[in-house]
Amino acid sequence: MRILHVINGLNMGGAEQNLLNLLKNSHNSTYNHTVVSLSDEGLLGKEIKKLNIKLYCLNINKNSFLLIKILRYFISILTLSIIIKKNKSQIVQTWLHHSDLLGLICCFLLRHKNLIWSIRCSFLKVEFISFKNILLTKVLGIFSKFPKIIIFNSYIGYRAHTLIGYSPKKYKIIYNGVDTSKFKPDLNLRKKIRKKLNIDERIRVIGYVGKYEKIKDINTFLLSVKCIQEKFKDSKIIMIGNNLDYKNKILVKEIEDKQLNNFYLLGNVDNINKMILSFDLLLLTSKSEGLPNVLIESMASGVGCISTNVGDVKKILDNNYICEIGDYKGICKASIKYLKSFEDSKKKIIKKNIKKISSDYNILNISKQYENIYRELIVNA
Repeated sequence: MRILHVINGLNMGGAEQNLLNLLKNSHNSTYNHTVVSLSDEGLLGKEIKKLNIKLYCLNINKNSFLLIKILRYFISILTLSIIIKKNKSQIVQTWLHHSDLLGLICCFLLRHKNLIWSIRCSFLKVEFISFKNILLTKVLGIFSKFPKIIIFNSYIGYRAHTLIGYSPKKYKIIYNGVDTSKFKPDLNLRKKIRKKLNIDERIRVIGYVGKYEKIKDINTFLLSVKCIQEKFKDSKIIMIGNNLDYKNKILVKEIEDKQLNNFYLLGNVDNINKMILSFDLLLLTSKSEGLPNVLIESMASGVGCISTNVGDVKKILDNNYICEIGDYKGICKASIKYLKSFEDSKKKIIKKNIKKISSDYNILNISKQYENIYRELIVNA
């Protein structure tokens, strides 16, 4: 069975990581996967190549004049159409809205019947995403009957898209999965990572994993940290993800303006499962999410978590550790309460979280749900 995946890019992100997890657990004699990145191979391209999976990079997003960008987009339609035909792809699965549009155009031109859209976000408002992207989702909504099935990674995401006009023939909710053989507690590894970062085991570490984007609400994270550091003055802050490094002068200035200290801006890392272990607490301050990968990965790793009330977070996290969007005081209060709690209390919370993730969000079970859809499409073709 030949499946072609089309995705915006392959840097660290929820959709990208979820695709990689699927490939690792599904690429075999039955399911033959190929990947097309609309940009370059990013950080995850090497991982995909190690799996002996074909990877094509279209480099649509290279900086250039508008006219050249438009020309490059039309060339990409032609290139992707050729790749679909060359690989005799039985199923085309697109990840994220821009890829959904390109996949839609190519499959329409080729009269390819088995198109799957994979949608990851929830709230679709101008304050969260750009007007251009909102316009794109409106256009996609008009053609949402064309894909054989649309996969959402949260019920909130499904509802948000139906409100703006999506009316899929068929849809399914498949949550993000986590590789619990990779993301798991490891005290010795935690000590090694902390030693490498020169962080004493007694020091409290607050972690953040994400991207420097408006929708992630980094400002609320920084305000929360400022409040936490008033109580725990020697606490360390680790930020991991795209543009979360010292090259980002805007972020560095925001940290300096708020008079924050003890920051580690690590940017993209290729050992996120190890780095997470150095955290005592992960904060997720997004304005919109589906079901955040980093949350289930951190929970599986035995890290305490505080999150804003986004996507389907309430399905996995206790209400005591969920705060309203932008409520940095509430996040601070919940964080301090967790950090000050007795070790036995923390261990109970961590044990409960690990059990939930292992049973409900294990990547092996999630991969089987995708495979069931692939089989159903081919059988009914």
